[in-house]
Amino acid sequence: MPNMNTDIPKIRRLIRAVLPRLLMLVFYLGFMEVTLRLGGYEPWQIYQPIFPNMPRDQEFDPELGWRNKPGQFVYPGFEAGQVITLTHAADGTRVTSYHPVQPVKGSVWVVGNSFVQGMAISDEETFAWKLQEALPDIQVRNLAVAGYGTYQSMLMVERHLAQDTPRPQMVIYGFNDFHEMRNTASFIWLRGITINSTESDKVSIPYATVENGRLVRHPPDRFAHWPWREKSALITALEDVFEGIRTWRRTHQEREVTRQILLTMRDELEAQGIHFLVVFLAAKDESRKADYLQFFQEQHLDYLDCTHPRYGSPEMSVPLEGHPNGKLNSFWAQCILQHPFFSR
Repeated sequence: MPNMNTDIPKIRRLIRAVLPRLLMLVFYLGFMEVTLRLGGYEPWQIYQPIFPNMPRDQEFDPELGWRNKPGQFVYPGFEAGQVITLTHAADGTRVTSYHPVQPVKGSVWVVGNSFVQGMAISDEETFAWKLQEALPDIQVRNLAVAGYGTYQSMLMVERHLAQDTPRPQMVIYGFNDFHEMRNTASFIWLRGITINSTESDKVSIPYATVENGRLVRHPPDRFAHWPWREKSALITALEDVFEGIRTWRRTHQEREVTRQILLTMRDELEAQGIHFLVVFLAAKDESRKADYLQFFQEQHLDYLDCTHPRYGSPEMSVPLEGHPNGKLNSFWAQCILQHPFFSR
């Protein structure tokens, strides 16, 4: 039977040895928490929508991350008295006409991100709608989804090719140079889209990498969700460090991955007799744009440079919101119509 009288001194020595260390650890953790907060680093928080009037027009997709939600959404615009109408068909594509189209000369699909989908503008202001108006004998379908990059756009095209008939004569991909980070689900993009989502626990992004010169596809990935991050700046910071390290390698493959996706899209479509056209819509970095244009030429990728010198200016943007407005979409439509395919 243990002797409690002899055990008590041992317990006291253990407490004297451990307690100062525990107090020191608590002090350091508290000091780091206070330092981070004073430096502007905050606990994890979901950002509230800047424009709460905009509809929730997307829904979860287990393979693509998210997709357009079918239905018509009518909401106040960004100028006095303005009303915006956003219409998604039953298959999630944004409508390009309110009337049936007789595709005598086949169909053309456009795919891309919010610039192609037409965020913050009405149906008839999108360049896909304007293409449909100019091409009454060709059915123009808008498969674009806000937030998509090149990889998700490719997956969307593959899904529709597997489900839909007849197949298009051409697929137009609206390219922006900032799609790079989306294609690898980089740390910045993965964190940013998660923290700006009202359903952050469901946000996931499919991505690709390049291994031995070949494109490798990966299922949707999610940003970590550590306990107590909503209460602690320190835990949020440690989570960010962990995620930064975890995604570091693929993040630094952004340019190579994007190039491989474009080539894969071209090869897959051409194997099915479908022409692939890359339309450069906007560039935030001129050197990056020049690099891509050179790549398109070297790889014989059919492309149009439809970037506008005043992209991002008030003249070409939705007031307050910032996305391309109807005027810039008209410019894009006229640029695309110059392609020889449409003069046949």
